[in-house]
Amino acid sequence: MELSDTARLLVRPFRTYEELAAAAPAPGRALALAGAARLLLVLATLVAVTSTGRFAPVELVTAVPSFAYVLGVQAIAIAMVVRLLAPQRVRVLDAYGLYLAGHGPWLLVLLAICVECIVLELPGGTLLSVGPWLFLGAFVWGGFLTYACFRAGLGMPRFRAWVAMGLFYVVTTTFVLGYFVVAGQLLPILPSAR
Repeated sequence: MELSDTARLLVRPFRTYEELAAAAPAPGRALALAGAARLLLVLATLVAVTSTGRFAPVELVTAVPSFAYVLGVQAIAIAMVVRLLAPQRVRVLDAYGLYLAGHGPWLLVLLAICVECIVLELPGGTLLSVGPWLFLGAFVWGGFLTYACFRAGLGMPRFRAWVAMGLFYVVTTTFVLGYFVVAGQLLPILPSAR
């Protein structure tokens, strides 16, 4: 049985990224489309399950366009990193496809939340106690995979790969926080400075 690229990246990130980058033809479009579809499906499943307690097709379909901005933000960040730091031979679409293949930790955490909502009668209490640790683990593991993508997948030197990873997360965080500020959803929940 052969594991998917995303599953292989969870256990052997550097070797798998090297193999994906060396694959002919270049990994670009197919890897990016598969990664985008996988991420949107899992996000839509999370919305459907957490809002209705079941796998509801209507919520699934309506959630997909709602979370397309996540892909846009990630694409912008990857494009900036590639243009500023990657070797000139690297195409943005190939880099984006490689990056999307490394979403395994986040996919596992989001699917675990879905399972918890379906299996447990009152999942909120468990989610509040376990959720922060799951998200921290996914963030650290995901960050390591992002570094591996830049280092092994895009062939950046070690220091440049660390800088690229940092820039990627600064750009994505700025865009996401900016989105919620502009939407008027972030400032009302922050404690006011008096």
